[in-house]
Amino acid sequence: MKATQLTTLVLALSLAFDPAAASAQACPAGRACFYVPPAMPVVPGYTVGWDMVLASPRGTITGTWRAGTGAATAFSVGAGVPVVIPLGAALGTAAAYDAAETRGIFIEASSSELIVDHRESSGPWQSSSTVKASSYSLGTRFRLGGYNLNNPLDPETGFDYASIYAPFGATVTLTAPPGATLPFWSASATATLVVVLAAGETYIARTLPGLTCTREIDAALVTSTDPISVDTGGRGWSGTCGVGAGCG
Repeated sequence: MKATQLTTLVLALSLAFDPAAASAQACPAGRACFYVPPAMPVVPGYTVGWDMVLASPRGTITGTWRAGTGAATAFSVGAGVPVVIPLGAALGTAAAYDAAETRGIFIEASSSELIVDHRESSGPWQSSSTVKASSYSLGTRFRLGGYNLNNPLDPETGFDYASIYAPFGATVTLTAPPGATLPFWSASATATLVVVLAAGETYIARTLPGLTCTREIDAALVTSTDPISVDTGGRGWSGTCGVGAGCG
């Protein structure tokens, strides 16, 4: 065996036995995994329901899902017969902004064709996200996009957010869009916000709320030392932010 071949083999083995890759949130060989970040916390005074819909485009897909540190629950989804899993606010959302929590949903499936939709099922507004398999969704660099809905109506509106899921732990840096008015992030006075997360932890960072149309998350940058999953959204009202309607 040539020296270059031996070096390559050693490198491959060291990656295969990387302790970080052996965490409980790593995807087992031969499985497709999905990492679902939590939705924004429930606004005080409102009741909001959440669920998760699992669907298969063809054949039967089996697997398990686990919310946070809870026990794994088995599922089986046939083609054209989706499975609706009630989550509620306790499992479907974060408890608070700008706080490290263990609130993500970890799914192991027999096929990457599984369709995972995380959605609000009841409440005064609408919110949902479709989550890709980890081979597509996990990364270390994301350029964010959002909606032009940052016209505040009350203290709990007028902001965008980025929901982050760190299955292996990570140091995550969020950078405001170029030329953005500072402070931009609600938890940082500068253009950057640095968050350190343990394996399996989640974090929802939000822009400074309550300032009309000045905190759009479009073009904000998220970088990470380890693969993470990122979801974006927001809560506000249009009308004066370049959108002609007057509703949220």
